Amino acid sequence: APPEVGPWARLGECVSGVFKGLHDPLLPADPPNPLKQKDHMAPAGDKVVAQSDEVPLELIKRIKSHFEHATVNDIIFALLTMTVRKYLDANHPGDKACSSSSSMRCMFMINTRAEAESPTERMGNQFGWGRFYFPLDYTSPTQLVRTVQRRADLVKVSPQPVVERAVQSCIVPLLSRLGLRKLIRTLVLHSVGKATMVISNVPGPQQQRTLCGVTLSSMQYFL
Repeated sequence: APPEVGPWARLGECVSGVFKGLHDPLLPADPPNPLKQKDHMAPAGDKVVAQSDEVPLELIKRIKSHFEHATVNDIIFALLTMTVRKYLDANHPGDKACSSSSSMRCMFMINTRAEAESPTERMGNQFGWGRFYFPLDYTSPTQLVRTVQRRADLVKVSPQPVVERAVQSCIVPLLSRLGLRKLIRTLVLHSVGKATMVISNVPGPQQQRTLCGVTLSSMQYFL
């Protein structure tokens, strides 16, 4: 049976989301782990790019069909959790993160545009940040998917992304007018860098696209 998120849990997440959205710069970062930037306030300039084989969407949907009320994103988060756990077990056995459900998190973008709004009405990004803690202490893939479903359901009701965006839309222009650009940089680094990683599964265009008159067969982006 799918996990149930009761009204009290939803209420608690709403209250927590408002608090975190208002106080995010003051909240602590993830504890040190093998995948986290050592000092997120002074990020290293080195960059490494790696790419895996594609995971067919049809395979994800086939797995999803075995779990009631599961979504494609639930399965993707579960697979990502298993991948992180496998990496830690192979390269950092015994690391504390392997037995924790709340020590390593990722941030991901949540679209905050109204569904009826056309992307061309207002240029620029319209998104907030969602947070997801990897339940790395899972004991079986089935139990992992159920845990991910519950956590994802709570993320969906959290007002934190909307509250954060509202606060930032007020504070950032004010700091910019006051000439405090270094403080803006500090706030951005601390807000985003506190998490172990940033991920994105923003879908590409759902219709055929062309570039300079040439029909595109595929597109790839790196964050």
